[in-house]
Amino acid sequence: VRDKVEVEEAAATAKAEEATAIKVECEAGLAEALPALEASIQALQTLKKDDITEVKGMKNPPGGVKLTMEAVCIMNEVKPEKVPAPDGKGKVDDYWGPAKKMMSDSRFLQNLMDYDKDNIKPEIIEK
Repeated sequence: VRDKVEVEEAAATAKAEEATAIKVECEAGLAEALPALEASIQALQTLKKDDITEVKGMKNPPGGVKLTMEAVCIMNEVKPEKVPAPDGKGKVDDYWGPAKKMMSDSRFLQNLMDYDKDNIKPEIIEK
């Protein structure tokens, strides 16, 4: 009986050490992510309706704007349009058209502020 208990205790100790290592890794990731989250929330709070109107009116926005709006579309499960590839071979996903439609919603900014960032689906995170 004593041998069996010792084996089970060793297994439990190994699992506890593994769980502690995972916890430390998660806490380190969270410590890195939280300042970025706070900065993005503060930046979002500075946006005004005129800013959205300006971005929406861009014919060919800078790469950072396109990338940001692609991420917003993905987070809101807005599907891209298929457009001809720049090299003329096939089609590629383009989020700019759908992003402009999304920005036309009068509640766009409020929807961003109310976004449930604590319950994002894993398949959205993977994208």
